[in-house]
Amino acid sequence: PTFVKIFKKRSVEEFKPDPYLATIMNCSLWVFYGLPFVTPDSILVVTINSTGLAMEIAYITIFFVFAQKKGRRLLLRFLFLFLAKSFLFLKIF
Repeated sequence: PTFVKIFKKRSVEEFKPDPYLATIMNCSLWVFYGLPFVTPDSILVVTINSTGLAMEIAYITIFFVFAQKKGRRLLLRFLFLFLAKSFLFLKIF
């Protein structure tokens, strides 16, 4: 419902991307946990969370397209930090 409003009005108005970014982090961690080299025989965890991750990426893309410049900067900053921390975490393993 939120993204239907954003798409119809062509503006994010006062909506914040925080819950969608948190869901991306959550799904990403669960997908990593479900990978065969981390937890064998957990294909359902990967399947469900990959679907959720794809949906959230679509939501964030819509949010990014219709956000103001300040909102885009905030979103990019957060995604960059998340990706940097993820790569550092994977490098440790």
